[in-house]
Amino acid sequence: LKNKKALTIADTKYILVEFLPGDSAKKIYTALRECIMEGYIPIVAHVERYECMASNIENVRTIRNMGADIQINASSVTGGGGKNVKKFVHSLLKEQLVDYIGTDAHRCEGSRVPNIRECSNILYRKYDEKYVDSILYGNAMERIIQ
Repeated sequence: LKNKKALTIADTKYILVEFLPGDSAKKIYTALRECIMEGYIPIVAHVERYECMASNIENVRTIRNMGADIQINASSVTGGGGKNVKKFVHSLLKEQLVDYIGTDAHRCEGSRVPNIRECSNILYRKYDEKYVDSILYGNAMERIIQ
């Protein structure tokens, strides 16, 4: 980080960061603060997987207020992560705390296929169209790609 050699997304200030499911909120806060202090904008990958976030939505509000962006997985919206995960991500979505929807796809077949259509249908039925547009593609286009 200090040498400005972190791998960024599309040569921007955005970096995708991932933590272990059991990492503490303090550890996550510290790591994100370091990224931000070095001029990066962290995107916290699949925030719903981190126990300290899923058990206390205030932790998500805190990291977002620090300057981190929030990404959740499409499969979590559709229930692929279980009932509790689905409930949590919909709480995040209701408060518009999510910046990006990702697929977490690692391959084109098997358990991690990129299935965004079902997620997209659910989002457009339940939430504001402008917000859904932004988290599905608008934010990525405006913040990262352009």
